[in-house]
Order: sequence, then C-alpha cells, then structure tokens
Amino acid sequence: YEIGVRLVGSEMCIRDRWLSGRELYLRLKDDIYFHNGEKLTSYDVKDSLEFIKENGALKDIFTKISDIKILSNTQLVIKLEEEDNTFLEILTSRVTAIAKREGEKVYGTSRYYVKSFDNNSLVLERFKRYERSDFHSENIIFSWEIQDRQRCISLFNEEAEVICDVDKSALEYGKSYGIITDENIIFEDRDLKTLALTFGNQRNFTREMKKAIESIVEREATSFFPKEVCESSFSKIDISKDREKSIELMKKSNLRKYMKLMILNTEKHTREAEKIKKEMKNYGIEIEILPHNVESYNQKIQDGDYEIAIFTIPLAKGGILFNIAKIFMSDLENIEIYNSLAPFLKKLKEEPERKNREIIEDKILQLIYSEMPYIPISHFRDYTVVSPDLRAVSYTHLTLPTIRL
Repeated sequence: YEIGVRLVGSEMCIRDRWLSGRELYLRLKDDIYFHNGEKLTSYDVKDSLEFIKENGALKDIFTKISDIKILSNTQLVIKLEEEDNTFLEILTSRVTAIAKREGEKVYGTSRYYVKSFDNNSLVLERFKRYERSDFHSENIIFSWEIQDRQRCISLFNEEAEVICDVDKSALEYGKSYGIITDENIIFEDRDLKTLALTFGNQRNFTREMKKAIESIVEREATSFFPKEVCESSFSKIDISKDREKSIELMKKSNLRKYMKLMILNTEKHTREAEKIKKEMKNYGIEIEILPHNVESYNQKIQDGDYEIAIFTIPLAKGGILFNIAKIFMSDLENIEIYNSLAPFLKKLKEEPERKNREIIEDKILQLIYSEMPYIPISHFRDYTVVSPDLRAVSYTHLTLPTIRL
C-alpha cells in the first residue's frame, strides 16, 4: 500500500514550477506529518529522493538529479544534469512517495500506518494527524486468500468487509450465486494490469521461437500496452490467425513439442493456462501446467527459473517511461532490453514537443516488440467489493491498500 503521499500531483505540494529547463522549484504544505509524529520538511524530501536515486530497481530513472538545494523547511529546488521533459511525469508516480527512514524503520505520511504484520494478516491503524479525508475507520485488517471466489465467500460470510483484486469472472460468480448483490459497493480498480506469457531461463528461447508461440496463442490484448498507458500508432498488434503461417513459423524456429507452463495457483492463471494448453495441442505441442504457491512462484519468477509462465504485470496509467523502467528493471529484470532503449529514452526526455515524443515512443515500442520480451494476453482492471455494512462510508477519497499476490 502507499506508505507515503506522492511528491507532485498530490496533496504534498502547494506549488511546482520550472525555474529553468533544469531546475524545478517545489513548495511543500506545512501541515504534513510522518507516522512518528515529526513534521515533513524539505530535508526529508531531499533524503527520500536521494535514497530512491541510490537504491532499488528503478534508481536509473532518477540518475539525472544532480543536486537538491534546500531553500527553507518547505521550499527546495531539484537540479537536473540536463533537461528532462518527462521528469514531472516521474514525480507523480508511486515510486516517489516520500518516506522517512531510520535504520530498519520506515515512516510514511498516508492516512494509515502499519500496526502489525505477520504471515496471516496486516493491521493498519488510522494516523490521527492525517485529517484530509472523510474516511475515519480506526483500523483496517487485511488477511489473504489467494482464490478470488473464496474471497467472495468470505465477504458473504461476514469474515471480511472489503475484498480486493477480484477479477471479472469471480465477480460474475459472486453475483450469480447471490454472494454479491446490489447492496454491495463495487468499483473498478484504478490500477491497470497486463496478463502476459513470459519466457524464463530454463530454455534458450530465440526470437523466432517466441514469434511462433505468439502466432498460436489466442488473446484479448490488441496492443502491447493498454491505450491508457500509450496511444502510440504502434500500440496495435496484429492478432489475425493464419494456421499455415503458424506451422511454417514453428518449423523454421525448431520449436519443441513439449513445454512446461508455470502458473500461480489461482483460478485466473489456471483458466488461462488451460486455454493455452488447448491452443498449443491443436498444433501438436504438449503443455504441462505447473501450479505453484505464492512463495515458490515469486521466487522462480525472480530467478527466471522456468520455461514459460503466466505473469501479471502492474502498470501505471499515463506513464510509458516509468512503466518501461519498472517492467524491465523490476518486474522482468531484463536489463539488456532496457539498456538497448537508452538512446531513445534519452531523446524522449530531451524532446519538448508532445507530438515528437509520440514518434519516439512509437520507435521504442517497435524495438520492444521486436525483442518479444513477453506476449500480452489481456489488459484488465480488477474490482474491489465492499460489504453493505460499510455503505454509510464515503469512498470519495478512499485508496484501499492492496495485497499483491
């Protein structure tokens, strides 16, 4: 969940303006407090941004910060090595949530803080000094159930008041059995996601092999990124099927007739895996489905210890630069592809005209697609469902923490 309020495009800044092409002035609000009770200052922003710059998988996108000059407790200037017309876009992303770090402890500024966390539940308690919301529940308890339908049943049995990350099929299941009714509050999540078929290190998949698999797999996604992320002219993908062409691609690529497909043991992954298995069988390819629990699945994804896998890629709305960095430096950890895009990412940052940036984005997408790092199967949003007992609560400003499985 978001432990801190984002720096720009949120409630943290009163004003932001460019003093020059390389200097960004920020003025902070004077009534923001960390969860340890200390008031946020410009020094905390400086420390947090410098920490992000030096640590983590996405540090590369902040390397252009050359200096952060403190003007007062609420005013600062961020200096860049060179002009970057995408920098404000980056500062509105979740990765720039400001936090205070003291040893192993991290303090945020959001409406709730972590009271306790173990293998079974996460307990959040309301931060009394956060008063910019009409949502004042004293605490929120998160427990997790990996199966969407079981979460729906938990809501029906009053074991939960809110369930998150519910996919469309589970939502329809809940409605058909009267578990979810018109009395529930249902809203579509803000977060975008791509369900993708990814390639691991257990086998050396050539570009030709990936193209052959792509020509076989049926999918809903008609673009590499959803249109909310990028409306480039190259965002459309030709998914028309030609059996003869697919067979020819298979022969040229020397694609093996047996593959192992790793999945997370969820209804969504299982359903998609069975579809892929059926499609592949039509072309004489046998698929063995290997379900894993959360811990095992995440470890194998991180290590690349699989042949092919179904993987969900979270996306940030309206930010191609941030998404590219996140996908290839964090989600898939394919540094080679990210480095190959460096010259074009540099041009993207330097280009002041939006129309010209779209042309550069188009070229970046072409390069990514030619490397076939993953096959997008569908773009989607999940749902959050709220118990009728909480209908009296206003959800205008509610951002529910989401447990990612």
